[in-house]
Amino acid sequence: MLNKRVLCVMSCLMGSGEFVRGAEEVEFKLNFEDGKTYVTETVTDVETVLPLAGQVIESRVKMSMVSSQKASQQGQNTQVVQKLDAMKLDGTAAGMQLAYDSENPEGLLAATLGSLTDAETTMIIGADGKVISVKSNEVPGMEVLGMGENEMKQAAREIADLMPNKALKVGESWQASSKLPLTGISNEPATITYDMTFDSVVEKEGRQLAKIVIVGKVDEDDGNLRVTSKEIGGEMLFDPEIGQPRESKLVLSIEVGLPAGEESVEGEAKRIPMKTVTEAFLKEIK
Repeated sequence: MLNKRVLCVMSCLMGSGEFVRGAEEVEFKLNFEDGKTYVTETVTDVETVLPLAGQVIESRVKMSMVSSQKASQQGQNTQVVQKLDAMKLDGTAAGMQLAYDSENPEGLLAATLGSLTDAETTMIIGADGKVISVKSNEVPGMEVLGMGENEMKQAAREIADLMPNKALKVGESWQASSKLPLTGISNEPATITYDMTFDSVVEKEGRQLAKIVIVGKVDEDDGNLRVTSKEIGGEMLFDPEIGQPRESKLVLSIEVGLPAGEESVEGEAKRIPMKTVTEAFLKEIK
């Protein structure tokens, strides 16, 4: 996610496109067709630097995940069941090499992460595009990746929560918010507020797509562990024909200051920099 969650206004991160009809309106609301399955590939790079006992412990992990969302009509509402179909992980944490491939589950992480593909969330979306409810099952291994029940629910609903669920013209903006889990640091998430702008209509691979530019900041009133924004922003290419994002790239770079009483040896408050870069692509609809 979120996350614009993910996420800096950047020049076209998704590749340049040709502006076509500046006055055209686009309805930004998710649409799921009954009986269809939407397959998405997500690549996430995570960097964390943790000062601990006078040392600096760095972690860098890259995860590649393929997930599917199966839609079914439930009266006036739509049920979307999301599952993780495949995952690869590679990186280092505190000097330890990490590697995992769900298609060839071997090594130290196999026992912990082997059940991840059993994880599932069920989301109900109303006819107005708003999320009515989200349920998830919790399986062993999800906490290791910082994806407990609450994090799974947040990840499942994030794109829906970012949509304004109305038609907008080029240049119009809206605000949205998201919860950022701080797994291993705090039990409470931080609130991120996003300013999202319908920047232009671009053409890519024969499709007319709406480019959304996103700029975010940590809610100044959140007060949770003195979280400060360094860079939060990105872009999304939304396909109004199918009512789905085709691509997105989100950058989330923050710094977390630990509470008083948890200072370093010099008496300086610990500052934990965290950076996540997430790219997502709609692979197919079947």
